[in-house]
Amino acid sequence: MIPVAFSMILRLINSYIRMRCRAKQAKWAFYRELKITGMPTRDANSLAGEYVATAKLRPILKILLQHLS
Repeated sequence: MIPVAFSMILRLINSYIRMRCRAKQAKWAFYRELKITGMPTRDANSLAGEYVATAKLRPILKILLQHLS
């Protein structure tokens, strides 16, 4: 059971890191597009921050720990 759980955690961490990188890339691409259309910097940054806000580790780990218990 332990090796399976360890393997699952490693896969989760790897997936999380890839997800965060993609989310950050999407954030900046979205931010640039908003700035090009003339949106104020503060508003553009706030809206672009929503992309990264969805990629959080704690909820994912909470779900994982519930299933392992």
